[in-house]
Amino acid sequence: MLFLAVSLGFLVENQREHYIERQRAKVLAYSLVEDLKKDTSMLNSTIKRCDEKVKSLKELVRLLREPYTPGNDTLIYRHSVLIQFATRFLRAGGTYTQIVNSGSLRYFKQSLINLMIQYDIDVRMVESRRDADLNIIFSESLNFVNKYLNQEVYDEILENKPITKSPYFRFDSQETVNELINYAIVSRRITERMKLECETALSSGIKLITALTKKYGDGGS
Repeated sequence: MLFLAVSLGFLVENQREHYIERQRAKVLAYSLVEDLKKDTSMLNSTIKRCDEKVKSLKELVRLLREPYTPGNDTLIYRHSVLIQFATRFLRAGGTYTQIVNSGSLRYFKQSLINLMIQYDIDVRMVESRRDADLNIIFSESLNFVNKYLNQEVYDEILENKPITKSPYFRFDSQETVNELINYAIVSRRITERMKLECETALSSGIKLITALTKKYGDGGS
C-alpha cells in the first residue's frame, strides 16, 4: 500500500509539473507571437524603405554620371540624403531571449524550436547587414558628405521644408564625383541584400506565427 501511495503521489506530481509546463509554454507562445507580429510589421516596412532607397540611389548615380547642370543640384541632394542613413530595423526579441535564457525551450516541441532558431538566424542576418551599413556610414560616407556637401540643405529636405540654403558642391575633381558614385553603389548593394534578408526573415516569422497559433491558439488577441 505504501508503494502504491508513493507511486500515485509521484504520478500526480509529475502530471502537475507537466500541466504547469504546458501553461507556461502557452503564455510564452502568446507573448512570442505578439513580438513576432511587431517584427513582421517592421520587416514589411523595412522592405518598402529598402525599395525606396535603392530607387533613389540608382537615380543619384544616373545624375552624377551626366554632365553637371545647375538644375540638378537639388535633385542630387534629394537622392543622396539616404547615403547618410542605414535602413532601420529593431527586433522585438524580449520573449525569445527570455525563453532561451530561462531554459524554457524545453517546454516546446522540437519542430517549434527549429522554427524559432531559424527565425533567430534570419533576423540576425538582417541586423548584421544593418550594422554593416552603419559602419560604412560612420567610417566613410558621412565624412565625405560633411566635407563636400551642405548639411543645412539635408535638414530642410528631411523636414520637408523649401530649400533655402545653398546646395553647393565642393567637388574638386571627377575623382571626387566618382567617390560619391561609389558610396551610392555600395549603399545600394547593401540595401538590396538587406531587402532579400528581410524577405527571408519575414517568411520565417510568418511560419513561426502560424505554427505557434496552430499549437496554442491566438491568446484571445
